[in-house]
Amino acid sequence: RDFMQSLSCPKEFFGPHKLFSDFDSDPESVDFDRSYDFLIPVSSSQIDDFSKIYNQEEINDMIEDLAPKSLKKSIIHFILTGIIRQCRRDIGIKMNKHHTMLIHITRLNDEQKKITDIVKNLLDIWRDRLIEGFGDNSKKLRQNLRLEWEKSFSECNESWEDIERFIYDKGEDWLESIEVLMINSESDEDLNYGELPRNIIAIGGNKLSRGLTLEGLCVSYFLRHTRNYDTLMQMGRWFGYRMGYEDLCRLYTTEDVIKWFFHISVATEELRNTFRIMAQQSATPLEFGLKVRTNPNLIITSKTKMRNARKEQTSFSQEVMEIITFMKNEETIHSNFDTTDLLLSNIGNPSIQGEYDNSLHKWKNIHLWKNIDPKHVINFLKDYKRFIEARSIETAQFAKYIENLNTFNELTNWTICLHGSGSSKIKKKFANKYDTELLLRTPSNQRNEKKISLKVITQSIDELVGLEGDEIDNYKSGLQSFTKIHNPDTDEKSIDQARRDLARYHRSEKRGLLNLYPILGFTNLSSYRNYKGYKDKNKNNIKGHYDIKKIDPNHLTTEPLIGFQLSFPFSKMGDQACVEYMVNTVYSESEFA
Repeated sequence: RDFMQSLSCPKEFFGPHKLFSDFDSDPESVDFDRSYDFLIPVSSSQIDDFSKIYNQEEINDMIEDLAPKSLKKSIIHFILTGIIRQCRRDIGIKMNKHHTMLIHITRLNDEQKKITDIVKNLLDIWRDRLIEGFGDNSKKLRQNLRLEWEKSFSECNESWEDIERFIYDKGEDWLESIEVLMINSESDEDLNYGELPRNIIAIGGNKLSRGLTLEGLCVSYFLRHTRNYDTLMQMGRWFGYRMGYEDLCRLYTTEDVIKWFFHISVATEELRNTFRIMAQQSATPLEFGLKVRTNPNLIITSKTKMRNARKEQTSFSQEVMEIITFMKNEETIHSNFDTTDLLLSNIGNPSIQGEYDNSLHKWKNIHLWKNIDPKHVINFLKDYKRFIEARSIETAQFAKYIENLNTFNELTNWTICLHGSGSSKIKKKFANKYDTELLLRTPSNQRNEKKISLKVITQSIDELVGLEGDEIDNYKSGLQSFTKIHNPDTDEKSIDQARRDLARYHRSEKRGLLNLYPILGFTNLSSYRNYKGYKDKNKNNIKGHYDIKKIDPNHLTTEPLIGFQLSFPFSKMGDQACVEYMVNTVYSESEFA
């Protein structure tokens, strides 16, 4: 009733911050054609291959042709990681004595039985080939093992000679020790690990996804489809303590699950950091509960999947909303430019132009307006057209939130900042009088031909724009208190996020912030890199040509992209600050399957 505390994640814990460490802020822009340390995407065509297995009357001699490539590769990884772990134990490295693989593809017991038969047959075939040590099939399997080791594990301390020596000396006993268990309501098999080391491939569905501990989990093959975030968090068993073998962990899953899990993980971590700020400010659990119920980043239901709908509520209190995705449509891009131009034409002369220093940071070449009537921001948000996707909230919802709080005498006074200190060497004038140099922001390669996605458009210090007087003093005091209990070496991201959260918390509830970012509209990453310059694979600096005439016209928009950031202060209105939105109440069976 009195307090709530969010504990820091131990550095030994294998969590979302490590799984998604090299992802950008937009999960839709994940490049599935490249490899990541822990994640291996499974294509839709390979998922479809399982239907062939389910339709088979019996698992026959064509087992290797029938099994999807990704499943065979994941089992190879289970074998290799098991051997590497044993090599490490043999030289004294301490770790969990068990070695486990999770296979979670379907909720249906009959289909799980087919998968179990496939895996058992594969292992029987591979055991015989490795143990006999001669013949073309044995040679081919050893070559495949070495190839996968070179692709995935060659940066480990163990050499291929170590792996091969283990196979010759101990391979027969180790491979014989692998148990394939089907864990469901029709099976008597269980996961009582016991005192002796066990090497287990656990195959199952709902029973396996909740409540059972998977000791020494190293490889996960997870194809279940769900967009319900609490269900996904429960099914995702790959987080935990992986001391001694963290670098060996692999997760095979669908592109959709990777994107959804990444989004949920980011939203949850942002929420946890907000809790830390609220706890520091002595906020009550009642306020925490409101924050969870109304967090806009956890509205994850696709509008296209709706059958029936009900009204829900969200609040943007102490939230930041950033537009980093855009319609790849010249008419819409022109419209958003004109909408921005109209806004800047209607709000009078800037209070500050050029350099701006509020003692927290110094900005260059900005145009800053203070004390702006909220109607101008509301009109801008109603007219702006953003790219709408599964988790998107239309910008008109932001306008509705502002209108709602205006009735309680909040968000009645706005700061608007046009950032014009880009490095593109391309000038653009707004409202016929405000000169800017367009910003350069990295585009993501997109398979969606209707979408432009940028990786990052803002800097964390931009939310400090417009803070003044007591707001600055309270911000400095809050940040000093936060950094006293957080290690800059291990909590750098948390401290950086705290700067943004504290800016929102200490800004007056009457004052909102709108940052505008005019961006040179590259739609192709390669063209962008050639224009700006980049580091090659050897980390050599390749100089950009900065010649707009050398850019393929199809890779550049004719008007700048207008990205923006809305920074909302903490509202004192509680539930009354919420605005309504629509969510679905009925999902198809497959959504929850």
